[in-house]
Amino acid sequence: MFLTPKLKAYYMQDFNDNVLSCTEDFWKIDDNLRELLININKNQNVQTLYSRRRNSTQDTNEVSFLWILHSKTANQKTMLALRNELFEKVHSFRGGFRPVNQDLDMGVKMNCMNDKNYFKNGALMLTMSSKDINQHNLFWDILEKHIPNF
Repeated sequence: MFLTPKLKAYYMQDFNDNVLSCTEDFWKIDDNLRELLININKNQNVQTLYSRRRNSTQDTNEVSFLWILHSKTANQKTMLALRNELFEKVHSFRGGFRPVNQDLDMGVKMNCMNDKNYFKNGALMLTMSSKDINQHNLFWDILEKHIPNF
């Protein structure tokens, strides 16, 4: 349920080899998330697993989310500050820690779609849904402020 050096290496290889280079419109990293995900993944105590950012009111999917895995030694004070700020400032924020079962093969070269064990290590799932694009921007600003410091 925690990020280990072995899992970090596994996820980073997939991130560097497959996720960053994915060009499929549906699966490629959102341009507004690319640098943030790279920055987060530089920290050995945290790893991004899955993300989506709502960037415009024309997007009919009103959800933004970031799923991460963190180590046992992640900065608990920073994690608590993140949690408190999200609950205080972001309407419809939901957060939780639970394993995700996903047995898909989508023909996309990314382990999140082709490795049935990818999410089974557990994930901290930070999710919000809103029609208000400002709430989405606030959500991502708060994540950017705290998660790289785990």
